Amino acid sequence: MKKFTRWSVARDARRMSRRSIEEIMARRQARLHELVAFARANSPYYAQHYRGVPESSSDVQELPPTEKRELMSHFDEWVTDKAVTRTGVEEFIADLSRIGQPYLNKYLVCTTSGSTGTPAILLHDSRWMVVNNGLNLARISRQWFSWRHAAKVRQGFRYGLISATHSHFYGMTMVEFQRRHPQRQKTNRIFSIFTPLPQLVDQLNEFQPEMLNSYPTMLTLLVKEQLAGRLNIHPFTVYSSGETLDPEAGKQMESAWGTRVYNLYVASETGYIGFQCRRGQMHVNADWLILEPLDQQDRPVSPGEPSHSVLVTNLANRIQPIIRYKMGDCVTVSPTPCSCGSSLPVIRVQGRNDEILTVATADGQTLDLLPAVLRTAMDKIPGLHRWQIIQKKPTQLDVRLEVSAGEEIAPVWTVVQQRLHACLAEQGLPNLTANLSPEPPHPNPSSGKFRKVYADISN
Repeated sequence: MKKFTRWSVARDARRMSRRSIEEIMARRQARLHELVAFARANSPYYAQHYRGVPESSSDVQELPPTEKRELMSHFDEWVTDKAVTRTGVEEFIADLSRIGQPYLNKYLVCTTSGSTGTPAILLHDSRWMVVNNGLNLARISRQWFSWRHAAKVRQGFRYGLISATHSHFYGMTMVEFQRRHPQRQKTNRIFSIFTPLPQLVDQLNEFQPEMLNSYPTMLTLLVKEQLAGRLNIHPFTVYSSGETLDPEAGKQMESAWGTRVYNLYVASETGYIGFQCRRGQMHVNADWLILEPLDQQDRPVSPGEPSHSVLVTNLANRIQPIIRYKMGDCVTVSPTPCSCGSSLPVIRVQGRNDEILTVATADGQTLDLLPAVLRTAMDKIPGLHRWQIIQKKPTQLDVRLEVSAGEEIAPVWTVVQQRLHACLAEQGLPNLTANLSPEPPHPNPSSGKFRKVYADISN
C-alpha cells in the first residue's frame, strides 16, 4: 500500500476477505515479521525477551508468550517511545476529564478492569487507529448498514453507547475521542449503566439513537422496556459486546426493534478481533491479528475444540507491542469456512456469561441488577486477585474473594464492603446485604466455566 490511510486499509481488507486462506496467512506473516523486528529494535523488554530467538525465525510459535502481569511490571521497557512512562500515564488517567484525549498528543489510552488481578494500561498509536478505522469501514459497517441507510450515515447518525462511565475503558475512550469533533458531540452520546432504568429509558426516548451499543445484559433489560411500551426507540443497527449474547435474547431484540443485532469481539489490547457477518458467523480479522487458542496446558487446540485461553498478537500497534499475549477467553475455531464467501477464519467465542440478578427492594418490589454494575464496583481494588458474587437470597449476596500473594483478606474485604454498599445504595438497594463467603472463587464443577456474577437461590 503506497499511502497508509483508513481508505487504503479498507480496500486491502476487502480484497483480503475474498482471497484464499493461504494468501491471508502470507500477508499476516509479513506483518508479523515487521512487528517483531520493530519490537526487538525499539522495546528493551522484547529485545531481552527474544534474546534466544534467531532473528530469521518465521514461526510465531517460536516466540515466547507474554502475559499482562509481566508486561505491566516492565511497562517503561515495554513501550517503544521513551517519552512514555508508567508514572506519566498513571497521572494522565487519574484525571477522568481526559478520557478520550490523546496522551502526549499522540496516543489513546485505555485501561482494563483488572478482573484477573492486574489492571492493564494500554496505549494505541495513530497506525493502530488507521487500521481499526479501515477494518470498520471494510468489514463491520458494510455488514450493518444497508443502502437505505447510506444517506443517513453520510449525514451523521445518532449513536448511543451505554457503558460503565467511571474509567478509561475501551468503549468510553473511543467514543470520547470521536466526540472531540464538534459534529460528533451532537450525534454521539454516552449513557451510564448506573442510571436507574426508568431514567435511562427517558433519556433514550429523548435522544432516539439510530445506532445502539451496549452489553447484552443491558440490551436484554431494554428490550423488555420496549415490549412493555415504556421504551420507544427505533435504531437501524444494534450491536453488543463485552459479554456473551444469548441467541434467543438476540432474536427477541431483533423482533422488538425490527433490525439485526450484531455481535463484536473486541479487546482493549487489540481493538476489533472479530466481527459478525450477515450469516451470523464471527470472523477473525486474521490479516491484522493472530489468535492462538490453547488448552489448559497451554498447548494449541484443534479446530472444533474449545480453548481454555488464547494468545493474541496485534499486528497494527507499534507503541506497545502485543505479541502472543495471553487472555482468558474461550474460543472455538470452526473447521469449515463460512458460507458467506469470506476466507477469514470463523470462531465461536464464549465470553462473560454473568447473569442479571433479580433482587428484592426495600418496599417489596423486584429490580434487575446488571452484572456490569457489580463488576465496576469491584474494579481495581488493591490486593484483590479474583472474586465472585453469588445471589443466595433475594436480598443476600455472597462474596468469594481471593487476594494477591502477601495480602491479608480482612483489609481487602473492608474495601469490598464499602464499594458494594455504595454501589447498591446508588441503585436504590440499601437493603441488600453482602456476606464474605468462606469459599474461594471457583468455576462451576460440572461445566468448568468461571462466572463472576450469578444466582444460586435454590441452595
